[in-house]
Amino acid sequence: MKKFLKILLHLFLVFLAVTIEVGVFKKMVFPFNQVTIILPVVIYLMVVFNLNYGLWWAVAGGFLLDLFSVFPFGSSAVGLVVAVAAMHKLFIRFFTNRSLYSLMFLTMLGTLIYKCVTICLSFIPIILGEGMRLFYFNLYFFKNFLALTIANIFVVSLMFFITNLLSKRLKPVYVSIRNPITYNRFKN
Repeated sequence: MKKFLKILLHLFLVFLAVTIEVGVFKKMVFPFNQVTIILPVVIYLMVVFNLNYGLWWAVAGGFLLDLFSVFPFGSSAVGLVVAVAAMHKLFIRFFTNRSLYSLMFLTMLGTLIYKCVTICLSFIPIILGEGMRLFYFNLYFFKNFLALTIANIFVVSLMFFITNLLSKRLKPVYVSIRNPITYNRFKN
């Protein structure tokens, strides 16, 4: 019963995040309409907690985002899952700590991977002759991509600072020579 309530809570939170993203932020003026919630939350959950949370939110959030997207169905979900998988590989191999800088860099790379996968998947209907071109690679496209990256980094930084204030999960731990456990080792 407890696990079922936890799943329902996560489903509600995913639905709430997608509703706020689609219903509030996408209706605002230019810099604020680039704010996404699902991608930064997915990357944040993958780094701070574990891969399972990130993948679960990527699948559920991607499915809900696909319902409101003009891109082919499944492109947001596949883009989020591929971004989480790539970010997990990079986090395990290169970024060993949970610092703000590593989280910001992973968010930047995750946004790039997510957009590239979504764009590549949106070309499939065009190649098959069933779709129309939804975007053009011009200055407006790159301006939107830069605004999206900056907004995602801002959202992840905000989540990092809120978590840092409320818990000790992300606080640095320093080994002191006065620590009684390590002091006896170095005493001799």
